[in-house]
Amino acid sequence: MKKVYLVIILTIVLVFVFLGIEFLQGENKDSTSSKNTIQTTNNDNEINSNILEPSIDNVKISIKAGSLSNTSAQIVIEDKNEEPFGYEEWFRIDENENGEWKELEPINDDFSFTEPVFLPREDGILEMDVNWEELYGSLKTGKYRLVKKAGGNYIYAEFEI
Repeated sequence: MKKVYLVIILTIVLVFVFLGIEFLQGENKDSTSSKNTIQTTNNDNEINSNILEPSIDNVKISIKAGSLSNTSAQIVIEDKNEEPFGYEEWFRIDENENGEWKELEPINDDFSFTEPVFLPREDGILEMDVNWEELYGSLKTGKYRLVKKAGGNYIYAEFEI
């Protein structure tokens, strides 16, 4: 009779040990798969962030109607990127001479731009006042373009004085 009880107890212990091992292995599988899920999610986020990188194709620049003079203008940048570019104060002006764009020579070697970066509003619009009188003086009659940076690219707004 003692052998029967011993066999029953031993069987119960083995069942609990077996179930415990299965439970622990299942828990490890779950934690491993959740880590994989997290990695997959991270990989998906990396892929999505690449898709959402700003593109110069989603940016337009223009001179605001009625704002142009021979010393200044107000520009309108329309940035339709989900994550828009930041825009510095920096600009330059090119003149069209016989169908070829040439950068104007500054008249003031001590001129410098401030460092802040401006972001478009939620609607993707950024309006900036640009005064080039101190840098280039008053522009004579001709065809020009105002040049701004968007990321590592340049954007242009052509105009005539």
